[in-house]
Amino acid sequence: RVVGLGTLAGVGPLLPACADEAFVVGQLPPGGGLALVSYQGPDGYPLRFAHLLLADHELTAAFRYDTAAQRFRVFVAGAPAFVSDLTRLRNGDIVIMEVPPVGGAAGARVPQLGGDRRDRDAFESDRGRKLR
Repeated sequence: RVVGLGTLAGVGPLLPACADEAFVVGQLPPGGGLALVSYQGPDGYPLRFAHLLLADHELTAAFRYDTAAQRFRVFVAGAPAFVSDLTRLRNGDIVIMEVPPVGGAAGARVPQLGGDRRDRDAFESDRGRKLR
């Protein structure tokens, strides 16, 4: 006997292929607040899964400047869909992320974000070439 458990229709975006290789480069403030990070990974990464990129820390909001529209796009965690017009990340996006306090105590460890050392070195090397 086969039991129908429904479909994933209407669930929204799931993780794209190779999402397990995605990472962000940047530093989260231990007291909570804003962090400027660079997303490195497949296009279409849903922001509702950003905690997977942030060492399992929560994401309160995210902002990305849309140069074509000359305005910021925003994602607000837990808000209705009409509030957020930034839902997915593209490789190379520079994003401002708002996070709550880490550990809740002063002097808590500052999470360093990024892939393994080779990924960060390659990113820094590429960024240096683009700036010169």
